Amino acid sequence: MKWPLQVVPRFIFFRQLTRFGLLTLSPLPFSSYGNDLWEIIRLNQGKALRKDWPYNYQTFLPEEALKSFHRIFPEFQSEDAFLISILKEAFLEDYEFEKTFYSEKNHLSPHLSSLFLDGLNEVEAYFYKFYFPDYFGEISQDDIHRYRPVIEKYYQFYDQIIGKYLATLKDNELLVIYSPHGVEPLSLWKRVVEWLFGNSSISADHDLGPDGVVFFFGKEVARGKNIGYISLTDLAPTILYYLGLPVARDMDGIVRSTVFTPSFTAENPIFYITTYEK
Repeated sequence: MKWPLQVVPRFIFFRQLTRFGLLTLSPLPFSSYGNDLWEIIRLNQGKALRKDWPYNYQTFLPEEALKSFHRIFPEFQSEDAFLISILKEAFLEDYEFEKTFYSEKNHLSPHLSSLFLDGLNEVEAYFYKFYFPDYFGEISQDDIHRYRPVIEKYYQFYDQIIGKYLATLKDNELLVIYSPHGVEPLSLWKRVVEWLFGNSSISADHDLGPDGVVFFFGKEVARGKNIGYISLTDLAPTILYYLGLPVARDMDGIVRSTVFTPSFTAENPIFYITTYEK
């Protein structure tokens, strides 16, 4: 070819390649020589646990995983429709991933640990139209009644997970819960494209979705305080500050010290270094 192939919009093309097994997704390697948060912790003789990508999903799970699914979604115990298979796979992946993380965290007692769960993102993509049917065309009332509670119940599943970590949170620990983005109804042209590619069940995505949210929990966190805007890039320097480690001046984010109580910030000034670059 004389000219490179132009694919617009690219996400549609690459998504279909993935669906047909012609493309495998993997994390983008960093070209920078800078140390990330995990390496900084290790360089300071700390232990870190990171469970995010890829999911280590096992097809055959313990019976307790299915029991948990049926406990939260008892109406789908004997149903094996396409939408239910999407829901069940998302749930079982999250369940197994979190269970493995919790076990490793208790065994290693890391200074920093991170768990990424992707199930809700998948569930919202397929069940959004039942929760907000006014944004879409004709949807049967039976389907709305049957599937509308799914997203709310999945949030309850996540609430149970969060509650487990809050119940075991120590006085010197900080729990940060965040979602990098919200979701929005799939635009009309995207619905047409998904329909053309045989994936008409998708009803939401996050390309132009609302901003995400972040919550801080811990003894030293200022309770009930809304700090306004915060960027994901602020999390790394803020966590370093809480751990008593220096913050590099060339980091993208800043320390959001207003997250913490005045007594904590008074006793713990911010220490800076020039860089963590290698």
